[in-house]
Amino acid sequence: MALLEKFSSLECPYARLEFIEGKTDLYTEFDWCDFYLGAAGGSLYQLRLFKKPALTFSMLTNQITNQMLLDDIGHYFHLNDISSEDFPKIARLMMTFLSQQKRIKSLFSESKISLDYLGAQRVTAFLINGQLSSKIKIDERNQEGQELSGGFLLRPVHDFDINHYLMSRNLPANRNNMLDTKPIEALDHYQWWFKTARRSFLLQKEQKPLLYIWDEIKTLDEQEYLIGGWFVCDATMSFQDAMVALDWQLKKCAVDYPKAVWIAVISRQNKYVKLLNDYFGFKEIETSGRYNEVVR
Repeated sequence: MALLEKFSSLECPYARLEFIEGKTDLYTEFDWCDFYLGAAGGSLYQLRLFKKPALTFSMLTNQITNQMLLDDIGHYFHLNDISSEDFPKIARLMMTFLSQQKRIKSLFSESKISLDYLGAQRVTAFLINGQLSSKIKIDERNQEGQELSGGFLLRPVHDFDINHYLMSRNLPANRNNMLDTKPIEALDHYQWWFKTARRSFLLQKEQKPLLYIWDEIKTLDEQEYLIGGWFVCDATMSFQDAMVALDWQLKKCAVDYPKAVWIAVISRQNKYVKLLNDYFGFKEIETSGRYNEVVR
C-alpha cells in the first residue's frame, strides 16, 4: 500500500493524471491515455496493442524481466526493482517525457518483433491439427550508416538503442576503467538520455555490436572544446576494432569541428585507452585551469 500511496500523491501541473486501483481490465484506459505508469503483467501486451508509451515496474522480487526481450516488442522503460526512494526521480522523468512527447511516441510506435495477438488461435490450430505457425516476423533496425574497410559499419545511435547503450556502459569491462565505477541506474540513464547533447555512434561488424563512440561540444569563453570517448559492447573486442572507430572519429570531427580543442578524459589505470590516444597524437596535460572547467 505504501507504493500505491506514493504513486497516488504524484502531481503534474501540465497533464491530467488518473489513479487507477482495483481494476482487472485496463483496455479502456489504455485506449485514451497518452502514457501509462504502473505495474507490468499481462497488461503489457495490451499496451503494445495500442503502441502506448509506458514506464512499468515489477511488484515482486521474483518478477525479473530481461529488458532486451522487452525492447524487441517495443517496450523500452521497465524497472525490475523499485522503491519509494525512486519516486522523486520518476516524477522528474515524467516531466522530461512530457517535454519529449513526440520523440517518446515515435520510439514506442515501432518494434523489432510485431505482435499480432493471434497466439490463442495458433495454440488451438496446433492442438487440433498439428499446424505450426509461421516464424515470427522480425523487422531489422535502421542500419543506415557508413561502411568502413574490413567489413565494419558505423551508424548513428537511435532512441531504440537506449537500453543496450546502458547495458554496455555498465559492463565491468567498462566500469572498471571509468572515473566513476558504480553502475548507472536506469532512471538516471533515461533522464540523461533525453537531455544530453552527446552525439553517439555504434560500431558493428556482421551486425554484431562492438563499441559505442561519442563526442560532445562544450563552449567556454567563446572557445569550443570537443570531449569524446568510447566503451565496448563486448569485453572480447579487439584492439584493432577500437583503432578503426577512433580513426574514423578523429577524421569526422576534424571536418565537423575544425576550430575545436580536443580533450580526452582517461583514468590513469586505463593503460589500454591511453596507449590508443598516444598513438593518435594526444598529449597528457594537467587537470587544472580551463580544461578542468570544461570536463566538470
